Amino acid sequence: MTKDSVLGYLDTKINDDTTLAEPYVQRAKYYSRLKQYLMAYTDMQKAISIDSVNGGYHVMMGDILFFTGQPYLSKKALEKALQCDMNNEEALFKMSQLLFYVKEYENALLYVSRMEKVKPDDEKTGFLKGMIYKEKGDTALAIKTFQKCSEMNTQNYDALMQLGIIYGVRNLKLSLQYYDAALRVKPQSVEALYGKAMYYQTAEMFDEAIQTYTTINEIDPKFRDAYFNIGYIHLVNLKTYSAAIPFFDKAIAADSMYFQAFYNRGYCRELLGDIIMHAKIIARHLMQIRLTTNHAKHLSELEFKIINY
Repeated sequence: MTKDSVLGYLDTKINDDTTLAEPYVQRAKYYSRLKQYLMAYTDMQKAISIDSVNGGYHVMMGDILFFTGQPYLSKKALEKALQCDMNNEEALFKMSQLLFYVKEYENALLYVSRMEKVKPDDEKTGFLKGMIYKEKGDTALAIKTFQKCSEMNTQNYDALMQLGIIYGVRNLKLSLQYYDAALRVKPQSVEALYGKAMYYQTAEMFDEAIQTYTTINEIDPKFRDAYFNIGYIHLVNLKTYSAAIPFFDKAIAADSMYFQAFYNRGYCRELLGDIIMHAKIIARHLMQIRLTTNHAKHLSELEFKIINY
């Protein structure tokens, strides 16, 4: 059905009996799918005026208000939903999400606790709880919570990834175990492969890092950071400057505004003795992308070298 025919059908349902709330809700859902949130809001206002004790209607109003950038009003709508039904699972979970989003972590945990009483061992709630602990900086509880999620469901990709990330930040080899588990769930996951590659690079396992970055680019030829990181390994760690240049070329082909790749490619050429070429590359992109402090400092040094070349 076309957009006009769907709206025509919904308009007819509303006009058949304007005292019914549900047709307004159905049209509001359709407007929301079209991202026409003002129209959806108007319909939900009408639906709630007809049936103000339906908690689900207040939850939907909360969604619309959240999508229009009004988290405070969204929170008020969810509170009304919980006044209608204090055990409304959707309202409890979305309130937890909203409070997490606005960084009210302690309050978010209170609603998570309420949700757990209504629906114990819920995967989504458990994962959200882990994310709250992680953002609070309580890594131990985050790990414990994500581990519980992965034990409840060994296919819980998101929990496995979070465990890989947490252990990866600590440069612990255990991160590989979780990235591999995530890859068993999603074998083509660039995210999991990138986590593995970053661990290898940090651990100075450069052959493994290069191989994993290469696998990433076989899956996604436009993934610029994998090319860049291979180039970086050749430039900084292996000191094989000529080998680095083609990878910075590929990173630039994937993102023509990737200044760090332009800079590093030019730096390779400088190290190989072509100072003038490096200077031309830097000058060409100065007006396009802001220099970092380190790049600006190196450019000044480069200018001095050219003067004395």
